[in-house]
Amino acid sequence: MGDHAPPPFEGDAKDQRSWTRWAAEWLADARKLCKPGAPVCMFIDWRQLPAASDALQWAGWIWRGTAVWDKGNSRPQKGRFRQQAEYIVWGSNGDMPINRPVPCLPGVFKYGNPQNRIHLTEKPLQLMRDIVKITEPGGHILDPFAGSGTTILAAVLEGYTATGIEVTDEYARLARERIAQELAQAA
Repeated sequence: MGDHAPPPFEGDAKDQRSWTRWAAEWLADARKLCKPGAPVCMFIDWRQLPAASDALQWAGWIWRGTAVWDKGNSRPQKGRFRQQAEYIVWGSNGDMPINRPVPCLPGVFKYGNPQNRIHLTEKPLQLMRDIVKITEPGGHILDPFAGSGTTILAAVLEGYTATGIEVTDEYARLARERIAQELAQAA
């Protein structure tokens, strides 16, 4: 990547215990902002998968399960399994009626990593367009780690309102520019 490497971001080097506490705290704060029955979806890799379901439940959410994002492409390591998946730990803020007006979503999503990423953990736009559909039509999406803005862009393109929070100034700027550019092209 060299000169084109994405800017660094904070918080990616926590041990499991500190990460679990930190995640439970922000998940509890996010739950206070959500209406009853609202879904939560949290992307996580294999390292923190067990801690993510704990943090979700400690924060008061009901853990509903785990879906998989199969990236298809990953760096192979001889004698090991490919780490080509991320996991979507999801739940709800209390009861989640089965008759909500949302589609049946797959348990495995197959999309390659974006080729020209502006953030190290950027997700494919189509993946996020699929994921936001767990929210009822007309709902509001909160992304407390907006990064490149993909979730916010996906939400708006799918007809939702959205709020993104990003603590790294450079990523906040890049996300705003990207969202404005993509929405102008879509208009």
